[in-house]
Amino acid sequence: MASLKTFSAAFLFSFGISLAGPDILIPEAAAQDDSVGIKIPLSAKNLSPGQRASMSRFIKDHINFIKEGELIMQNTLPNFEFVMTEKSFDKRLNATETYRARSMPSGSIAALHDFHTGEPIESCKTPCNLSVAPTESYHISHFKMGHLPFIRQITPEDRTFETIPRNMGANMFEAFLIGMQCQSEFRAQKNKADQDAKPCYRVPPLIPPDTYESGFCIAVFDVNQNGFPENIEAKDCTHPNFKRQSEAVVRSWTYTPKIERGQAVTQRGVETKLTYRIMDRSGELLAGPEGAMPKPGEESPLLNYKD
Repeated sequence: MASLKTFSAAFLFSFGISLAGPDILIPEAAAQDDSVGIKIPLSAKNLSPGQRASMSRFIKDHINFIKEGELIMQNTLPNFEFVMTEKSFDKRLNATETYRARSMPSGSIAALHDFHTGEPIESCKTPCNLSVAPTESYHISHFKMGHLPFIRQITPEDRTFETIPRNMGANMFEAFLIGMQCQSEFRAQKNKADQDAKPCYRVPPLIPPDTYESGFCIAVFDVNQNGFPENIEAKDCTHPNFKRQSEAVVRSWTYTPKIERGQAVTQRGVETKLTYRIMDRSGELLAGPEGAMPKPGEESPLLNYKD
């Protein structure tokens, strides 16, 4: 597998070249000699130089997030690495049962990892089947470029249930591009009245793995004069697993900037509550700490996410 350093360089190179064409091509996976992409219907000519620079920074931030996640996992699983492309592994003679790997959207790379070391031992592209030993536990990861990676434990008991497709959440690259299109339309307006920063396009957070209670985070950030969040901090999170996911998803949001006397300026200290609604297999809401759930009428469909 290409290293993250090589992956990052190839990915950004592909992105830069694609801006010259009529459509933006966002590679979904990139290695030294190969890349696979999806086209997003947004004309490159609609992007200002500042927006192109912002998109490049966003891609770098996303790749750094993946790198950081790998390092965090290596604190407890020293041989952990994300499997980003289909890869061949040695056959395991005791792996006689099948684990059905599914994802929404399909096409993620699902990988089995050794339970103790995190070393990848088998992978496939969803929908697909992975081979597991009847009494062994594993870690499973799902990777799809543009989405937040997902890692969780699976035990023999988990495998007695029909596998539910793993929801990979929104494509953050696509969301970022849609938001920039909204910003372009706002910039084209004349005689803008004074206003606070307003959301252009936001996507809900992804439920963190191995989290078994509902809750929330308060995201505090600035919206700069170009309409992008910066200085993001997730505070007062009811569970530590929510912090990193909240900060990552806010980074993909876009706004129309604050207008003062006809000029775009930075608005500081914007606050948003991100609510995580987590349910068990029967559909029952898993309650969190007191005060963690919104009161009736306070729920935002945009920021509630069911897993």
